[in-house]
Amino acid sequence: MTNKIMNGDRLDNTLGRLICCAAVFNVLHADMAGGDICVDALAGAVDLLETITRDFEADMKAAADYDRGATT
Repeated sequence: MTNKIMNGDRLDNTLGRLICCAAVFNVLHADMAGGDICVDALAGAVDLLETITRDFEADMKAAADYDRGATT
C-alpha cells in the first residue's frame, strides 16, 4: 500500500520519544515540593503526555497497514 503517512520505524521512534518525554516529566514532578502551582501543572502535563502516548501506541497497534520496518 503506497498511501501510508510514515513507516513503522518512524512511528516506533516517535513513540519512544513520547515515552522518554513522559519519563522526564515524571522525574521532575517527583523532585518538586508539594503545594506549588507548578507541581499541579506538571502533573497535568504528565497525565496528558501519558494519555497521548497510550492512544498513539493503541492507534499504531490497531492500524491494519502498520508494518514495522516498511519503507515508503
